[in-house]
Amino acid sequence: MYFQLSEFYKREICFFYDEDKNPIPFYDFDEYISKQTIETIFYKVDKIDSYINQYDILPTSGPLLVSKKFIDSFSKLIKTEIDYFPANITDDKGITNTDFFALKINNIIPCFDYENSTYEEVDYDDGEPPSLESIELKILNNSLRAFSIVRMLEDPYVIIISSNFKKICEANKLKGFDFIPLD
Repeated sequence: MYFQLSEFYKREICFFYDEDKNPIPFYDFDEYISKQTIETIFYKVDKIDSYINQYDILPTSGPLLVSKKFIDSFSKLIKTEIDYFPANITDDKGITNTDFFALKINNIIPCFDYENSTYEEVDYDDGEPPSLESIELKILNNSLRAFSIVRMLEDPYVIIISSNFKKICEANKLKGFDFIPLD
């Protein structure tokens, strides 16, 4: 069984990939990022909360922010399925947090089942092709069996994980994760 990965946080918040400070635009991140090209990924947020380090994943616009505990829990996947980069989160008052890592998911897989999913195409008039807005997501049979975590090619904001990945999150008591079952 597979799950769509989602995250939750104590308050409504989003940690934004800082386009002004990062040398690589967010949309080029997966294609061009490597440890040789960049040392730190910058994010911005309205306020760094006192409880931020209680979470192992943060809600982001951009590459996911994950904790050291997450990195340690999935060390066997590093280089093959994931990679990570030190992150610097700065809030509106200039307070910083460097306890998290930007997560790069190495596999972007075509797996959206157009025939069995319920979806609509949305055109944002941004010069990009229309985006899929999934109402009921279904994945193609056997498209993910070799992977623990992938980004969906058809919608790179959608991250799909295996049941084994979910079990590792639960066994290590990783906080901030939500798992949406996929048939």
